[in-house]
Amino acid sequence: MNYQVKLKSGFFKTLKYKMTVEEDELILRQELREGFDLIPIKNEDVLELGFIRYPGGKLQFEIITTGAYYFGYISPDNDTEELIRVLKDSYGRRLSVE
Repeated sequence: MNYQVKLKSGFFKTLKYKMTVEEDELILRQELREGFDLIPIKNEDVLELGFIRYPGGKLQFEIITTGAYYFGYISPDNDTEELIRVLKDSYGRRLSVE
């Protein structure tokens, strides 16, 4: 399943990525003029995956892994309830939603 996200890349900068949920990993992929930027995140490397819901449908996420930290926003055009349900199946207690 694919979801549109904005990944924070600087103090005031976000970049559009596509989040793909696979059986054993999350993939963040950014389309570039010359190829793409691919960030594969193995399920076993995820320490914590958190979501914060804001009024108006905005959903913020953070992914904490053994080697990196990813922070961004889920596009309101996505079915966020479906995304949370799918991730809960894969991550169980490592997933939190506020």
